[in-house]
Amino acid sequence: YEASSERLRSVINPITKNQIEDLKESSSISEGLEKYISSCSLPHVRKIERRCLNELLAKYKVSQIELALGYVQKHGTVGDQANCKLPLCYLAKSIARVLELVDAQRSTQERQQERVKILEFQRQTEIQKQKASEAEMARAADALNKAYPDSADQDRILGAIERERYPLLQPGGKTARSLALRYWFLNIHQKFA
Repeated sequence: YEASSERLRSVINPITKNQIEDLKESSSISEGLEKYISSCSLPHVRKIERRCLNELLAKYKVSQIELALGYVQKHGTVGDQANCKLPLCYLAKSIARVLELVDAQRSTQERQQERVKILEFQRQTEIQKQKASEAEMARAADALNKAYPDSADQDRILGAIERERYPLLQPGGKTARSLALRYWFLNIHQKFA
C-alpha cells in the first residue's frame, strides 16, 4: 500500500517528488549552489546538474565550484564564450581550466588595485610635499620681510644669491627667485637666527 501511494503521489505531483529528492541531496552544498539547482526548471535538468555537482564535490571545494559556476554563468564557456545550458556538466569536464582563468582574473584585478593604491599614495605624497614646500616658502618670505622690510634690500640680497648660486637661470625669474629665497632661508637666515 505504501509503495502504491508513493507512486500515486509522484504521478499526481512529480515536481514535489523531485523537490523532496533535491532537499535530501542538498545537505552538503551551499545556498548559492542550491539556489542554482532549484532554478533549473525541468526535473531532468536538475537531476543531471545535481549528478555533475556531486562529481565536482568529490574533487573540489564548494567555494571553487561556486567561483567557476559564477564565471561560466557570466562569461560563458572557455574560448568561445558560448552560453552554457548545463554549466555544472560543463564544469565537470572543464573546471580546472575555468579555475585557472578565475585565478588569473583575480590576480589581474589585485595587481590593478595595488597599482591604483600606489598611484594614490604617490599622489598624496606629492600633495603633502607641495604643501610643505609652500608652507616653507611662506615662512621664508615672512622671515625675509622681517629681516629686510625694504623691498630694495630684499631684491639686492636675493639678486646676489641668484647670480652667485644660480647663474644659468634667468635673473629675477620665478624659479631663480624661489631658489634664492629658499637658499637664503635655509643657509643664511637660520644660521644667524
